[in-house]
Amino acid sequence: MPNKQKIKSYLNEKVEFINETFDDLYQNEINPNNKDISKSEIILLSEIFSTLEAVDGFVSTHDDVENLEFKSFAQEARKFYDELAKVASDESKDKSHLGEAFESYLNKYEDVVAKINEL
Repeated sequence: MPNKQKIKSYLNEKVEFINETFDDLYQNEINPNNKDISKSEIILLSEIFSTLEAVDGFVSTHDDVENLEFKSFAQEARKFYDELAKVASDESKDKSHLGEAFESYLNKYEDVVAKINEL
């Protein structure tokens, strides 16, 4: 079994990637000068999805980290991901709900980071 420091480092790296990428995408989407989501932003959305799946699998196979509340973080991250994906696919032109979805995600992000740091 990997040691706690390696687990902590892995989870921090993945959660920070998700957060930084979400923040960049969110800032781009609320920018009034930005009309459409770019191809590179769509690729970043795909990377977020893949990273969430990888970490979810990791957490579910490591009993010592299941209590990190990663499931609730992942649920909020997926909700925000879905909102960004709707905007990216032109399914929704209304971006007014993104702020609330981002705030909900950020609350869970802060919770999971605190739990990871307690490892």
